[in-house]
Amino acid sequence: CFLKHNKNLHKLFPEIPTGENLTHIFTCALQKEVLYHGKLFLSKNHVCFYSSVLLKDTKVVIRASSIKEVRKHNSALSSLSIQTADGEKHSFMSFRNRDKCYRLLQSMRSHVQETSLNSSPPASSVENDMDHDQVSSQSSFEETVERPRLTRSNSINSNSSFPPFQSSSEGERKCRSE
Repeated sequence: CFLKHNKNLHKLFPEIPTGENLTHIFTCALQKEVLYHGKLFLSKNHVCFYSSVLLKDTKVVIRASSIKEVRKHNSALSSLSIQTADGEKHSFMSFRNRDKCYRLLQSMRSHVQETSLNSSPPASSVENDMDHDQVSSQSSFEETVERPRLTRSNSINSNSSFPPFQSSSEGERKCRSE
């Protein structure tokens, strides 16, 4: 199971490093002008979507480091969206286990942010002043944007690594890594 899906990830998305293994796969649909039913692949550093409908391949690759926000939407449609730092927004729906996917995406985002904060060198005083100006100019905008509340039930400890694959009956496929 694991090897098949992991090979498929690397075959469909050759830009993903071969050492980066698949952690989870979800069946869902990408919302564009029409719904593209396919698979959402999660690895440590990437979120990838693939669909092949009517001989048209649709691919989306999102680096975990570029994820700005993950939001849940419409429970009836079981949808969520991912917004990237460069302003792109990708909406996915028809998850059988949206909440689990949401928690994993939030965990990826938190882990990448923590890693980048811990590995970045201290900023100079000029850079600190520039960062302060950017935060100040964005703070009024950020106050008007509704943010999802993180509670104990919808957040994951970002110190934990991704769990290995396991079998599941809820539309999500998981495999055990060796």
